[in-house]
Amino acid sequence: RNPLPVVRVTPSMPRPGEKIQFSWSLKGSVSRLDTLAVYLEGSEIARYRRGTKTVTDDNVFFQEILCDFDSRGDFRTGEAEILLSADTVPTMKTDHNQIEWSVLFNGTISKWPDLRETFTLPVFAGRPQKNSPYG
Repeated sequence: RNPLPVVRVTPSMPRPGEKIQFSWSLKGSVSRLDTLAVYLEGSEIARYRRGTKTVTDDNVFFQEILCDFDSRGDFRTGEAEILLSADTVPTMKTDHNQIEWSVLFNGTISKWPDLRETFTLPVFAGRPQKNSPYG
């Protein structure tokens, strides 16, 4: 089996202007991994009609590398701190538009399908909590 990340995020309902503690552990055949990169990504998804077809455009407007490992064994567990700026656009979904935040795990495995896992990270609208650096 390919390795599978198990993710923990604190606080569980992050808001713009807050620090997020993000940690993971990899289950399964971690020894197969040659490299591992973990990204935070924000994207806008727009659905619209073009003639009789529905078209979906996905535009990545934010990408930050949280961790990038290139030697075996360094990545069985890990953690990162994510600082959401006060002007971060929160997660939202309407009939035709969507803002989505995700954490992506990309790992290479020799002679085997690579690791590609995505975890949705909802960012809630509202004021930062009292422990926020922007609070």
